[in-house]
Amino acid sequence: MNYIILDLEWDSAYFTKQKKFINQILQIGAVKLDENFNITDTFEETVKSEISKRVTGRFSRLTGITTEKMLAGVPVDTAVDRYNAWAGEDTVTMTWSDSDLYSIKENEECLLHGGRKFAIEKYLDLQKFVQGELRRGGYEDKNQISLGAAAQLLGVKTDSFELHTAKDDSLLSVALFKIVMLLRSKQQN
Repeated sequence: MNYIILDLEWDSAYFTKQKKFINQILQIGAVKLDENFNITDTFEETVKSEISKRVTGRFSRLTGITTEKMLAGVPVDTAVDRYNAWAGEDTVTMTWSDSDLYSIKENEECLLHGGRKFAIEKYLDLQKFVQGELRRGGYEDKNQISLGAAAQLLGVKTDSFELHTAKDDSLLSVALFKIVMLLRSKQQN
């Protein structure tokens, strides 16, 4: 069994065909772990928008993905096909909160062609998992914890990560996952 920590960066755009705003996926990043939680591979793909000619200023400032980078990306169908081939089978997919799942569903319904879907067999909300472990240690905030705040609480330095880029957010999530797994094993012994 492999574990995949998946992260998406998405930007809101008006989709005229459906007459609504959607969160279009513009970057897919992921890290694959073996059964011992060792990193075996990484994945990163920038997606060219089918519905927008540019990214919003807020999205660009947050992610560093400029309109030029987005326009040089691949179509969403290609990105999902490449991701699925990379992900393989017999995997547990984790994301930091389930918000990326809503964007995946929205993109599958609106933008993906030929019934394409992300290869997600089994799923774990890593944010809930980490926050649950933090609560065992006395963390009391009931609001969803951000990736950066969780890193700070667990003593993980974020200087070497480009936060809000899909691959680096996945790598930071791996670091938090490993710490929590180590804490759990110590508690059980």
